Amino acid sequence: MKNVRKLIGISILTLILLICYFPSATAGECDYGSMYAWYSIDGEIWENATAHPTLKLGEEFFVKATVTSKTELLVMSMRLHEFGTPVFEVIDGASEIEERLECARNLDPEDNFTYIWELRVRPNTTWTNAYAPLEVLSQFNIDSEYDCTVSFDVIAAYIEDELWEGYIGDSDTTPENGNETPGAPGFELLVIMCSIVIVLLSKKRQIH
Repeated sequence: MKNVRKLIGISILTLILLICYFPSATAGECDYGSMYAWYSIDGEIWENATAHPTLKLGEEFFVKATVTSKTELLVMSMRLHEFGTPVFEVIDGASEIEERLECARNLDPEDNFTYIWELRVRPNTTWTNAYAPLEVLSQFNIDSEYDCTVSFDVIAAYIEDELWEGYIGDSDTTPENGNETPGAPGFELLVIMCSIVIVLLSKKRQIH
């Protein structure tokens, strides 16, 4: 009986130490900072994460994320992350997918940064007729030893195996032969006329 009580006491003490030692986290916050994210189909009307849109191949959308420090920090960073087969790609924005955005300077409480990306579903992705998550991940470091991480899906999109009606393929404006230049207007007609004149002169000489 004494051993059971002792074991319970050790377990409770261990739990208290873990709670005190490791920063607690909710969906968008931890003890050192917070991160919130939104999804938009047009860049104007925003939907709170996690959004569940249905997207087609090549379809474009927007993602916005704001990270805020709660205390003095040494480093605050974030990135977009996806799992498995690549589904999304960045058209324009603060970083590429998996590229780390880092503010490596001393940060004060309530310092915050907002990032916006314009993305699209890869027109040639092989992951279709299935759900594809896009995660936002942020890390807050008070020093080189203690940090807290917040991560969640900004979207969990269902990808249809159908090309988006607004998709415009990537155009290549480079000619197949880089040395070729467009001919002058009417050049072919001028050649034909010169040929006729030469033939007529030749026949005239033969008559004389």
